[in-house]
Amino acid sequence: MSCYNIKNLIYLTLLNLIINYYSNVDATSHRLHQNAYPIKYNIRIKVHPEKNIELYEARVKIQIKIQEPSDKITLHSKVLQSITNITVLDVDSKIAHNASYKFESDKDFLIVNLPYKMNKDSEIVLKFYYNSTLKRIDSNSIVKRGFMITSYKEPDGRNESMISTGFSPFYARQCFPCFDEPSFKALFRLEIEHHELYNAVSNMPVESRVNIKGNDNFVRTRFEVTPKMSTYLVAIFVSKLKAYPVKNSSVPQTVYARSSKTKNEYLKFMINNLGKILQTFENLFQMPFSLPKLDHLVVPNYYSALENWGAIGYSENYLNDKFSHKYWNISVLFHEIAHHYFGNLVTPKWWSYTWLKEGFAEFYECEVEELLFPNYKNQLDFSVYYKQNDAFETDSVEETKSLNFYEESPIKVLEKFATFTYHKGAMIIRMFKHAFGADTWEKGIRYYLQINQHNSTEPKDLHVAIQKAYDEDNPKNSLDISKVMDLWENRNGFPNISVSLVNGNLRLTQENDFHPDLIYQVPITYSTSSDPNFNNLSTKFWMTTRTIEIKIFKDDWIIFNNQQVGYYKVYYDENLWNRIIDQFLANHRVINIINRMTLINALAEAVKSEMLDATFLLRLFKYFKHEDNIDIIKTAADPLWYLFSIQTLKPTNEYNQLKSELKITYTIAYEKIKHDELYEAIHNIACHLNVKSCTTDAINKMLLDFKIHGINIDPLHSYCNALQHANDSVVEMFYDFREPIIDKHENHTFFSDITCIQNPKLFKKSLNIFFENENHKKYFKEPPYMDPEKLFAGWTMTDATREGFISFLETNLKKLASESPELFSDLLFYGRNTFENDSERKQLRKIKKNAQKINSRINDEDLI
Repeated sequence: MSCYNIKNLIYLTLLNLIINYYSNVDATSHRLHQNAYPIKYNIRIKVHPEKNIELYEARVKIQIKIQEPSDKITLHSKVLQSITNITVLDVDSKIAHNASYKFESDKDFLIVNLPYKMNKDSEIVLKFYYNSTLKRIDSNSIVKRGFMITSYKEPDGRNESMISTGFSPFYARQCFPCFDEPSFKALFRLEIEHHELYNAVSNMPVESRVNIKGNDNFVRTRFEVTPKMSTYLVAIFVSKLKAYPVKNSSVPQTVYARSSKTKNEYLKFMINNLGKILQTFENLFQMPFSLPKLDHLVVPNYYSALENWGAIGYSENYLNDKFSHKYWNISVLFHEIAHHYFGNLVTPKWWSYTWLKEGFAEFYECEVEELLFPNYKNQLDFSVYYKQNDAFETDSVEETKSLNFYEESPIKVLEKFATFTYHKGAMIIRMFKHAFGADTWEKGIRYYLQINQHNSTEPKDLHVAIQKAYDEDNPKNSLDISKVMDLWENRNGFPNISVSLVNGNLRLTQENDFHPDLIYQVPITYSTSSDPNFNNLSTKFWMTTRTIEIKIFKDDWIIFNNQQVGYYKVYYDENLWNRIIDQFLANHRVINIINRMTLINALAEAVKSEMLDATFLLRLFKYFKHEDNIDIIKTAADPLWYLFSIQTLKPTNEYNQLKSELKITYTIAYEKIKHDELYEAIHNIACHLNVKSCTTDAINKMLLDFKIHGINIDPLHSYCNALQHANDSVVEMFYDFREPIIDKHENHTFFSDITCIQNPKLFKKSLNIFFENENHKKYFKEPPYMDPEKLFAGWTMTDATREGFISFLETNLKKLASESPELFSDLLFYGRNTFENDSERKQLRKIKKNAQKINSRINDEDLI
């Protein structure tokens, strides 16, 4: 799974689909008993991709050690109802018995009855024989998990099929009976029987490939035995993908992809750089890669990416994406290789600790990428800003659970794979690294990996390793690592630190929105005008009390949290904000890029919450005419949209001058990224400011889409940018192609798109066209079409739409008042809150009064 992600969308859709299956299951009944433990799996599976059929045949042997006297064994099995035989072999007596068994399908349990009670430390072998079916997936499949078959078409028209696996977090049970929990690590011997024209790839190197006697054209590929690992890491791929050896690698690495992709730039990058990437991880952790080979399979219709040990699977979409998104595309390579240390070599004991693999992979993905490709520093800065703010947004909701919150049911386990786990996990790891000392942290991580390799861990195991390193490097310091880290891992929310100037001193006060009595140990960093060293991420002091005061030079500005290294928010008083804004205006480059992004959004947040006056935000953005960092210009979009919406600022000369200056900034920015959809936020602002090249490009794209697709165009696609400064003919064409399909798609973007029109006369005309169709009135009364309040609020959001809206009411006063009095009342009612200008409110009162003369049924409530 990648650094800057589509993970959240994938997670949500996966969650929605699986919820129906698991919603009625007891949330506390899904854990396996600890009475037995797997030692080794021997798995033989026969598949038929050459026939493009789902059927497969399997034989599985599981060597098991009894942990406590038992007369039954419970393991996981799903979609394996066709088991024909289960036998139990007592290793001590060498006697085999047929076993009875039953399924508990609501928990995916397969309960095998033993012939008699087995003693502690005795060993048995369970043998299973069964047929089952592969899960068929295609490009439209949402849940791409389990034991899968997919079909695809080659450029020459040939249809091909291939087999793949994606078992994380609990889908191995769909392929073979197993102890499908991460702590049940075992050895695996895999054998795959398949047609000779196909190649099989698994976690380990091929040990042998032999023809099967009596089975023409079929071979058996046997793989070396794996080290101890969890079931979710088992990998099976059977395909005709071409092998591309990776250059200059410390262990053999191979990329498998379709031969038609040979000239693909992303594929070439993988071949040329995966060796360097793996070597950088090995050097950082001072630990050689733990397997004898590493394969990378680029698979049609595959899930985004999965870290199968020794055989990573990637979606072929990475090859299809524009390589201008190189940074975002290659991040996934670093992320999945990081998992070979965090998750594969050292595995969380249970999914409550998912952050021990996903948080670490997310963090070291970016750390190692910066070591190897320092020219991506700007993108990495944006990545830090994005991840921290994404985590803050989720962590600001009281219902959000802590990182270590215990969950059992499958649906709750899936929630552990939301981006919040990745991003908060990565951000607190980043904070701890610099709080304890970067060198000390890396030493502690090496201890953590060395001590726990091939085992499963809890956070306390991480604490012990970091403590060991810290004590060695700081023999006179008694810092308790567990005590520091515990609150960040086991509580939701984060510290909000308010900073105010009191009698010449700075007073800092910390609070947690959900735990009023909670006091964190917060590592504080800061920069001042007399010491503007934002690169110093070492802790200046630990804030361990509710309130603390520090001294600064009399006229210093001060900015806390250098490069947002700490997982906390800072709120400044007016005096301190004025000092910070003065520095932005004098020389913004003194302030670190990540801090600039954060401060712009923090000030907008303070204005929205009415902690500060809107003029603070207006004054800050005066510096923007000098800003040339493309990612800061991108992240400023939301604060700017908020600024544009503040009615009290619009009559001022300062506001109008600022918009003229912003237009210059966004003209330059747009020309740099005009063909890159990752910067859509810049496109939107540029078109709003009427940057000519932006509006022209948007209109031309819309017209081309209409020409190619007609009314079959995607109903969810927005053409807001094309409409903002369009002429009559463009607006009419928009109506011709979009209006006819409104009734077919309740989530159609038509309604929001027309609010983008910045010409009052054209907006009025669009309302006239819309209301000519009587059928459209249902959108104001009948769910689930749309929330009328949001609809009308959108129609009265901008100066242009309000002017057009009032003109529409005046022109259609008689018809609306006499024929549609309820609709007319609704138009007044829902739109009223956005009319803050006295002149506009006076016009609405007059319209209402005239309407009531025509029809007394017009609502008489004092709406305006």
